[in-house]
Amino acid sequence: MLGSDVSGTVERSRADGFAAGDEVFGLVRTGAYAEFAATPAAMIMSKPAALSHEQAARAAVAGMTAWQALFDRAGLQRGQSVVISGAAGGVGHLAVQLAKKLAGARTIGIGSARNRDFVLGLGADEYVDYTQQDVARRGERGGRRVRRRRRRDDADAAAHGRAGRRPGHDRRIPSGAGGGRARGCAPSC
Repeated sequence: MLGSDVSGTVERSRADGFAAGDEVFGLVRTGAYAEFAATPAAMIMSKPAALSHEQAARAAVAGMTAWQALFDRAGLQRGQSVVISGAAGGVGHLAVQLAKKLAGARTIGIGSARNRDFVLGLGADEYVDYTQQDVARRGERGGRRVRRRRRRDDADAAAHGRAGRRPGHDRRIPSGAGGGRARGCAPSC
């Protein structure tokens, strides 16, 4: 069966914390497109009332990918900075919000000119238009490359929000931002 993002109403539960009638969303290993799906309780959570089931189901895998890149892989912490490639995409737009609102990180989004206002509206501190600017030279203030020795303004992490790579775009983003001290890469690395 296809699908892994799921949102719906619990039909039956043997797990603590979930009961019949609870609205939940999360992940299943397979079968999210089916009428009924089973998954471990650790893979779901209560659906926020402000979200429809359609909205919640779209957020599960992209949200988890953004979280893993920023916090599990890169270890992003309050006060650090992060460069997010594909900042307007499905993973990238969530990474921008998580980095800014949860980590309080200085957030630099990368994308094309048409997405600038959208990404800045999500909370990015800066935006780099990869069609007009040298991405590798904009990872921190002052135009210094993020790959060089650690400086006060260097980026601490880089998250690639795009699954594919385009010449002149993702390939120029340093793979080890902050002098190789912290790495975050999802899903393209």
